[in-house]
Amino acid sequence: MSEPGEMAVSTVVVFEKRQRLTPELQHQFTGESVRIRVCRSLTDVRPTLHDAPRSILVVDLEAALGECLQFLGQMVGETPFVPIIAIGSYQTAEWEWAIRELGVVEFVPRFESGEDLASLCRKQWMTSQDQNREF
Repeated sequence: MSEPGEMAVSTVVVFEKRQRLTPELQHQFTGESVRIRVCRSLTDVRPTLHDAPRSILVVDLEAALGECLQFLGQMVGETPFVPIIAIGSYQTAEWEWAIRELGVVEFVPRFESGEDLASLCRKQWMTSQDQNREF
């Protein structure tokens, strides 16, 4: 837990099999209190999330669509809640609503830029912070 006045470190956990999102996010968050943790296997995601308070999960659906859908189904209702951003492709765009039903807060049909992805992460941290103030 961080001390009063100390900036809490936020974490983006990225599931991807090839490096395309991680370097972009590292560049976008340079100089900020944000860690980027990459997982090449979905079995590594839960332990990584557990070790990373204030985390967001970014899932590259192209890495393994079937496995990702199964994993997202298993994450439904887990606590604490972790915002999930899914990065798709033209091939996965038809799955958007099913994926959202599995708890994904943001669905990006196609990765365009690290700047856009970083903005989505910041938006989720702000939303989480606002929700925590309500309690």
